[in-house]
Amino acid sequence: MRSPSPNSSSEDPESDGYSFGDNPTAERRLRLLADVFESTSASVVARLGGDVTGQVLDLGCGPGLTTRLLARHFPRATVLGLDNSAAFVASAGLGGGERLGFLEHDVTGMPLPGSPAAVIYARFLLAHLAEPGALVRTWAGELAVGGALVLEEVEWIRTTDEVFAEYLDLMAGVLRARQTELYVGPMMGQLEPPAGCTTSHSNVAILEPTRAQAAGMFSLNFATVRHDSAVGRRRTGAELDALGDALEARCDDQRIGSITWGMRQVVVRRLEPPRGIA
Repeated sequence: MRSPSPNSSSEDPESDGYSFGDNPTAERRLRLLADVFESTSASVVARLGGDVTGQVLDLGCGPGLTTRLLARHFPRATVLGLDNSAAFVASAGLGGGERLGFLEHDVTGMPLPGSPAAVIYARFLLAHLAEPGALVRTWAGELAVGGALVLEEVEWIRTTDEVFAEYLDLMAGVLRARQTELYVGPMMGQLEPPAGCTTSHSNVAILEPTRAQAAGMFSLNFATVRHDSAVGRRRTGAELDALGDALEARCDDQRIGSITWGMRQVVVRRLEPPRGIA
């Protein structure tokens, strides 16, 4: 059975394989998200320096935006994006270069292509997967000695906007129904490093997008999941219509101050080979 990925599509968020879709609307959301979160992601990737060689893996790569960010930061490495979605892998591969590749692969299936890797990166992925702590240990086992596992997940989202709060409450409830967690950052902050590894960095980066940026991401995602049965079980049709209209109404508001993200950023370094490997 394939485990859920944030970049694979499903008709029902509570069925196996739930995600926020891989249709064109979902891709537009991911492109906006990449613009909003590029600065914080670039800052944690930069901690590894630019001299990384060997294989870099981008887990749950979607249409390849984070994969290209990694390729820019690691000009001496080969970068491979992995995703469950054939549609996103096809989109990501357009215009790829010699050092850049994409492959359809379930990121919970071991071994990962290209392992042992110099760097394994994932952003907004563990929130969609069951047993995230176990997956961190598994992915760390796919690192070469000296390699780094870089993870970014939501620690918290604070907002004074009641429409944003309503949307976030709805999405958190849908994820919890699948035994996954939108706010997986606190768990990551408390996670003991896997055997043979050390946590070299763990911090919460603060990001304050404009109201329009937040509304754009939320509105596009809402359009993708609006008619899913899991969403419909939590709100009436009229309530969902009102929420969608209110999100769209905020998409031109360039003010800052109504919503803030806390992003947990963790870097796990492998110091010695996994057990059983000489």
